[in-house]
Amino acid sequence: MLDNAAPNPAIPFELLPPSIALQAQVASYVYAATAGILLWDVLANILADWQLFHTAKNKLHLATYMISRIGTMTFILGHVIYATYPVGNCKTGRIAIDSFYPIGISGSCLLFFFRARAVYNGHNNVNICFTILWVTVFSTCLLIPFGTISENIGPTLYCTITKIKPFAGIAVIVPAVYDTVIFLAVSYKLMSHSFADPQGLQERIWGKNLPAYSRAVFRDGQRYYLMTVLGNMAMISLMYAPINPAYQTIFTLPNVMLTNIMACYVYRHTVLGSTICEPTCSMDAYIIPTQKNALGNALATPGTTGTSAIMDGIFVEMTQEVHVDEETKSGGSFLSV
Repeated sequence: MLDNAAPNPAIPFELLPPSIALQAQVASYVYAATAGILLWDVLANILADWQLFHTAKNKLHLATYMISRIGTMTFILGHVIYATYPVGNCKTGRIAIDSFYPIGISGSCLLFFFRARAVYNGHNNVNICFTILWVTVFSTCLLIPFGTISENIGPTLYCTITKIKPFAGIAVIVPAVYDTVIFLAVSYKLMSHSFADPQGLQERIWGKNLPAYSRAVFRDGQRYYLMTVLGNMAMISLMYAPINPAYQTIFTLPNVMLTNIMACYVYRHTVLGSTICEPTCSMDAYIIPTQKNALGNALATPGTTGTSAIMDGIFVEMTQEVHVDEETKSGGSFLSV
């Protein structure tokens, strides 16, 4: 126990040293703010999620999306309750809540894995490596429920973290390495199939030499990786810093939240295709494995343009249909994938 003094059940932090009590309170505020942001994101995209149920053709990907969403929400809300409610059995409660960490993080990483597998369709050896990496991520995330030690605050039923075990950081480092490998692999594959060599660093960074669909996939990957790498770096730095355990884990929830929000955003954007085409066009893209190596052009018809190319074992066919009637001049865009 941390203190044997007579407690005030309404203010359990009175039993802690002032500096530790302040840190615990700040951590609870961060947890509450993180939960609010995630709830806002869920509510803001509820219509898009409803559309996903009617649009997504791959039910495995859709199930992964929903499970990662639910796992992340449960993990974050559970920690908010743990930090503000008299849980009682701190050890059991902590393990139960942290058990949703592998679901949230591994689910978000699995969405990124599906993305890489689609880009490397037909490359079995590469996909096996991606699978091994994801299994490693899932395995290391299972360490989180056993990576912290919690105790009751005095004789009260409130809980606080007293120690972070050194191996807990592995569950953050491995997903960071996984995201880096997947991002670099997907970016390399997309850039290797560009229509023209990039002219300058800016064009290479923004993928301006890529077709519209590939450029959108490339930029979505950049957004996801930027947010996750910043979050993982901040979390790793705090976990191994010589500070109070309350601050060592303070960025855990924001990192899980950012990873899930970005992974789900990329998935929704890929399926629904909200901003890839111009407002007056629709485009379909197909990627089919092949062993041929040739280049050809499809015949064009009035109002329709088509191109097909076979390069490096990947057959890419895109058709673009332009609508010029009055009803579609001010309409939206849709991408079928």
